[in-house]
Order: sequence, then structure tokens, then C-alpha cells
Amino acid sequence: MSLVNDMLRDLDQRREKPSPGREIPLTASASASPATQTRWIGLGGASLVTAAVVTWLLLNPEPASSPATAAPERPPVSSESTPVVAQPLQLPAVQLPAVVAPVEVSAVRWQRAGNDWLLTLVAGAETPYNLRKIDGRELQLSLPDVLLSAPLPALPDRLIQSLSLESSDGGLELHLTSREPVNFQVHPLQNDSGYQLQVRVETRPQPASATTIQEHSATAAANSLRPSAVPPAAKSAADSTAQVTVEAAKPAAPLPVAPLQKSVRVSAEQRDQQHSSDALALVRKGRTRAAIANLRAFVSDDSAALQSRTLLATLLLAEQQSVEAAQVIDTGLALTPQDPGLRKLKARLLILAGDSGQAAELLRDAAPAVARDSEYHQLKAAAEQAAGLHQAASRSYHGLLQHDATNPAWWVGLGISLEALQQKAQARQAYANVLQIPRVPASLSGYARTRLQQLGG
Repeated sequence: MSLVNDMLRDLDQRREKPSPGREIPLTASASASPATQTRWIGLGGASLVTAAVVTWLLLNPEPASSPATAAPERPPVSSESTPVVAQPLQLPAVQLPAVVAPVEVSAVRWQRAGNDWLLTLVAGAETPYNLRKIDGRELQLSLPDVLLSAPLPALPDRLIQSLSLESSDGGLELHLTSREPVNFQVHPLQNDSGYQLQVRVETRPQPASATTIQEHSATAAANSLRPSAVPPAAKSAADSTAQVTVEAAKPAAPLPVAPLQKSVRVSAEQRDQQHSSDALALVRKGRTRAAIANLRAFVSDDSAALQSRTLLATLLLAEQQSVEAAQVIDTGLALTPQDPGLRKLKARLLILAGDSGQAAELLRDAAPAVARDSEYHQLKAAAEQAAGLHQAASRSYHGLLQHDATNPAWWVGLGISLEALQQKAQARQAYANVLQIPRVPASLSGYARTRLQQLGG
């Protein structure tokens, strides 16, 4: 599912605004005293702020980025009847990740090697690569964190149909095609000249046809049956020996025939992944409608293409085509009801429709492990909270914080549900933990400070 997480985040950013129906109307009778009116207004304002924070949590399921990488010692998981306890947060020293410089390809050249051709990329360091596609006429390689600083050479031979090296996501995409079937071999090399990535284009021997073999055998037989030209002086000797060798009696040696080349079989899962990757490439180029059209056609032909179906639904939601997105999601859930990606998309639709309770129920069964899909559990916790299921929401947030105690959105979510459960001391601790985390978004830190002041913390 990592393939569509960026699209899910983009969808959330487009929808990052308060949901309709969240506002709490404030009413006061004409006979109410000024103090009573002030109290109602204060409570209403706090409710509005809380609703806004809940909406933020619902529409931002990805954990907020934090440079801290380790979590403190975690409390045990609370049972159904035990209140959730917010423990003080002790943050470790911040360690920034090292900046990795891209590898530079300084030369690209062709070289003849017998009947084969060698394509060599000369680099300043080891060049990692990912094989995306290979068959008898096409090779595609992904070279992450690689930059090209040299021009491409001319095509060396008619056998090579095309060569391209295009920039993509901070790396390069190598695409090589041939006019005839060949064998592609990729070899990373290191020698005195530095690091190289070498692609061998190996020509395949052309098998001789049956007609050619038959003609060759017939010619050999005819030649062997002709009488040998014997000089007159040697004729008597030849007659005395009376030995005539007939070569036609021996079977003609067969000509060598190239072995059959087995075609590479692409699985349904690989086709699904390839179509998803191609669609994402179109989205990055701003061609979202073309990506949707391609995915729609592919999913129509292959209804079990789970990854392409999930991406299609995500793009449709991003384009606000919720009716078709719902149909795509429901069809997928009918085929694979336990798939977490489709469940998350369905839950988002339910939440946007104001049915947070059904969204929480949908996400409750067959949930993946928190370490595998924390986004799933945050969406579940926020849906439970929006539905007023604060005991369940507090347990969900507590489980998330056991996985990563440096996520401020999860501490705020826990604090809101603890307040609703009248566990004010633990709610204060949850909000206080937010302020210990570096680089917290202003909306979350401001809300935490406001709640601490209201709770007397």
C-alpha cells in the first residue's frame, strides 16, 4: 500500500477543512443572567475548538513528521475496564538523518563485444538499480538517487531501436529497446576507472529454416554421387582396387539450431503493479485524467487488480468523483472484504457522509498490526472519537502511542477522549506531552496549551 500513501495524503490536504454539521448551535433564553450566558458561550467555544481538532485528526491520518526516532518506555495496554493512563513523555536526543548526495553518471558509451553490444554507464560511486521490466525486446531500469551529467551517445547499430535516460523522482529511468529479440544482462562493475553499470545486449543466433537444411543435405548427397575425375594414368589402379566410396550412404550432419528462448511470464500481480506505477508516473506529470482512464480500463479487464483498484479509487476521491469512487471501492470489497486499503477508503467516504459510527465498525474487524499500518488505526481512533465512542478511541490512541510516543496528533486525540471520560488529570498529562515534542504544528500546540489552561495544568 505504500504506492498510494502519497495520493491519500494529497486527498487529505484537499479536504482539510471543517466538516459540515460539526458546529454546535449556542442558544440562551432571554431571562438568562449575564454569567450564565458567558458560561454557555465559553462552553460552546470550547466545543467548537474540540470539533475542529477532531476534524483535523480525521482528515490527517498520516503521523506528523518528527525528527525523534526512538520512543520512551511504554505503559502496558489497558484492558476494557481499566482507564487509560497517560505517562510523562521523555524524549531522546534528536538525531538528524545524514544527507546522501546523488550518484553522478559522467559518461554513457556503446562498445562492440563480438556479436553483442555493451552499454556502459560510468559513475562516481556504486549505482544501485531496480529491474522494472525485461523481455526479448525491452529493458527498463530504475536508478534511484542518480543524476545524468553526460549526453547520450548515438545508437550504434540498427539492432538498437531506442535508448532513453529520463529524470524521475530524484533518479533516472533507463529504457532500452531492440528491433529483434535479444538477451539483456545487467552487471554492476568496479575497476581502476571507478564504478560502472553495464548492460549487455546479447544477440540471439537465428535458427536455420527446415528448407535450408533440406537443400543443404540434397546438395551434399548429389555431390557425393558424382564419379570422381580420375587421371588416365591412375585409372587402371583405380579399376584394380575397384573401391568406390559413396559418401551419400552416410547421413548428412545436421546444422546447429539455436535453442528455443522461453518467454518471460509476467504474473497478474506484476501486471497490476506495473499499471499502478505507470498511472502514478502520469499523475506526477499532471495527467491525472489520463491515469484515471488507464486504470479504469485495466480494472475493468482485471477485476482482481487490487493495487490498481485502490489507486483508481484514491484518484477519483481526489478529483471529487465520489459516486464512481464508491462503486470502485464496493466492488473491490465484495472481492476482497479484508483488504485494509479498500477499508480505509470506504471509511473515509462514510466519515465524509457523516456516518463515523459505521466507519469505526468497519475498521474494527480484521485490523492489521499497528506497526504495519498505523494510518489504519489512526483513522479508526478518529472515527471512534467522532462517533462519541471515547473509551474505544482512548484505547486506540493508547495503542498507537505505544508504537510511537512522539506523535503529537495522537496525544491530542488521547487527551480529547480522556476529557470526555472525565479523566482530567490524565488528559492534562496527554496535553503536556504534546508540548515536549519538537516541531509540533502550531494548531496542535496551541490547542494543547489552551486545554491545559482550561484544565488548570
